[in-house]
Amino acid sequence: MQFLINKAHRLGDSIRYRMATMAILIGGAIIMAAAIGFAIASGFIWLSMQMPSYLAALVVAGVLCLLSTIMIVLASMRKGSEKTPSSLNAPTNFSEAGPASEHIVREALEVTMDTPIKAIFAATAIGLIVGLLRTKNNNG
Repeated sequence: MQFLINKAHRLGDSIRYRMATMAILIGGAIIMAAAIGFAIASGFIWLSMQMPSYLAALVVAGVLCLLSTIMIVLASMRKGSEKTPSSLNAPTNFSEAGPASEHIVREALEVTMDTPIKAIFAATAIGLIVGLLRTKNNNG
C-alpha cells in the first residue's frame, strides 16, 4: 500500500513540475511574441523614415511573407503529415454543402491546403496592388 502512495506522490510531483514548466514556456512565448512585434514595428518605423510609409509597409509585409513561406515549405516537407485533414474535404455535390458560400469556403480551403505557396504569392500580389493603388496621404 505504501508503494502505491509513494507512486501517487511522485506522479503528483511530476505533474506539478510539468505544469510549472509549461507555464514558464507559455510565459516566455508570450514575451517573445511581444518582442518580435516590437522588432517588426521598429523596423517599419525606421523604414518609414527612409521611404514612403506604404513602401515601408510593403517591405515589412514582403519579409514576413518570405519567412512564412519558408516555414510553410519546411512544414510541408515533414514526413508522415497529411496533406489535408478529412474535415476540410469539399463535398462531392451541392446538396451536401448546404449554403453555396459554405461550399466556396471549403473549396478555397482545399485549394489553399493543396498549394499554400501559390496562395501566399496571390495574397502578396493582391496586397501589392492595393498598396500601390492607395492614394498617398499627408503623413507620408
